[in-house]
Amino acid sequence: MKAAPLPYVCLILAGIGLAQAQDTCDRTQVKETGATDAMLTLVATVMSNPLAVPCNSLAKVLNEVTSRGETGGKNSKKDKPLDMQKAEGNLRKAVTDPEIRDRIDKIRADVADEGAQLVYEAAILDDAGYHDARELRIRQLQQRLF
Repeated sequence: MKAAPLPYVCLILAGIGLAQAQDTCDRTQVKETGATDAMLTLVATVMSNPLAVPCNSLAKVLNEVTSRGETGGKNSKKDKPLDMQKAEGNLRKAVTDPEIRDRIDKIRADVADEGAQLVYEAAILDDAGYHDARELRIRQLQQRLF
């Protein structure tokens, strides 16, 4: 048997190291009860590859999407409808921030699936404190999935 050339061995070992170094989020943070197959696929994809987005923000966004915005008690979305003008203004403000813009551009370059892009963008907006903009992205994703 012929020995593998050194560059190939180094490439294989580097790939193994990168695979082990890649962080994953705890998928159990997302409530998957009643989620569609498309939503479950999205959860598996996003939670297994957080792409430098905090896991708690990803889980918060995915839980919002799977709950379809319906929660009980004082947090009910029915009591506080989304002000679209305010949300769009909040999104415009977020994308003028160079750090947020760079993070969103990187996601759009690295992620082909539009649904996953919306999840990552919403999580970035959540992490940065742009909650109305996050809600706008969540609504867009819900319309796309349901």
